[in-house]
Amino acid sequence: NLDNVSGELVGYLFDKLFAAGALDVYTTALQMKKSRPGLKISVLAPPGRRAAVEELLLRETPTFGVRRVLMERSKLE
Repeated sequence: NLDNVSGELVGYLFDKLFAAGALDVYTTALQMKKSRPGLKISVLAPPGRRAAVEELLLRETPTFGVRRVLMERSKLE
């Protein structure tokens, strides 16, 4: 969850995250504490690309940490 980020940073992040191996990247608008507007950045990536994606988020955004959840998926052949 990020507050005080520009649209330019978000577009830049999308490109970098896909280059780092993300399968999908999307944002959700949030209302942060003290009613500030914010943005949730969600990244779906294979386990083998997790470290690269997390390192990029920590280096390129003002976030203090990354939350992660291991999921399974089914897909058509």
